[in-house]
Amino acid sequence: MRLTLLLLISLTVFSCQKESFDTGTDTDNFFFLRNDGADMPVWVQGNTASKTFVLLLHGGPGGSAFLIDEFFLEFTDPLEASYGVVYWEQRSSGSSQGNFDLETLTPEKYVEDLEKLIILLKNKYGTDINVFLTGISWGGYLGSAYLSKINNQDEVKAWISIVGTNSFSKIANLGKQKLLFYANQQIAIGKNVSDWTEIRDWAEQQDTILSKEDFVEENSFAAKAEVLMEDSLNNSIEMASLGQQLSFVFSSPFSSNAWLSNRKGIQESNLLDIVLKQDVSVDEIMLPSLFIGGEFDFIVPK
Repeated sequence: MRLTLLLLISLTVFSCQKESFDTGTDTDNFFFLRNDGADMPVWVQGNTASKTFVLLLHGGPGGSAFLIDEFFLEFTDPLEASYGVVYWEQRSSGSSQGNFDLETLTPEKYVEDLEKLIILLKNKYGTDINVFLTGISWGGYLGSAYLSKINNQDEVKAWISIVGTNSFSKIANLGKQKLLFYANQQIAIGKNVSDWTEIRDWAEQQDTILSKEDFVEENSFAAKAEVLMEDSLNNSIEMASLGQQLSFVFSSPFSSNAWLSNRKGIQESNLLDIVLKQDVSVDEIMLPSLFIGGEFDFIVPK
């Protein structure tokens, strides 16, 4: 009996111990956030000794932070040299796993996941860390939704929105107008006339975008327009070498199969239907904030 009691006490103490990581200038920590059936990978890299963390909210919904880490080195390498960068694969995104109902794919559940991630980070790296929340595209919507809960603003130091939005319906309809403007411009100068004519004809015939199906179609035309406009931009972006790409595919936690399956789950869920009708209020966000837009971003017009 006494042995059993001692064993139970030791197991209780062990289960309550705080699992933390040592900080350093070249950190490479990997762990999972588990919440309501979702197992979401978290990969922390860079200078965690700085006690400053850039928490990256990837796009989508259904994108991947791990892909940003690998393929946009001009963005991520300087950050990792100075700060700890948190690459988080959100629910039903990237390489995330788990057994959950598609009904859990709601803005409120994503906010809940983010709240628990920040608690987890402070548990592992210390309550004195400085968290700079950074959202890209859909991540901008998620970050704004998180910060619209006033108490959450006490958990981060600042907010950075990179081509983010607080209204999916607004970006879809502004995007349609932008497609029409550039289609007429490019047709007038004789560039890629057949492609731009297809885009123009769709934009002229399309009513106000309200449904998920129309949103996805507009998104597809917006992505095509960005490719057509590439010759208007300077695209000398440092990309990963072939060797780095192969190493990433075969030796990293990223799973292309999981990513494709997760994206299918997003498409089958009601998440896009919800966000098209549910704008996020940013009126109460009092943190220092930086908003970055792109002149030739058709998906999230500035």
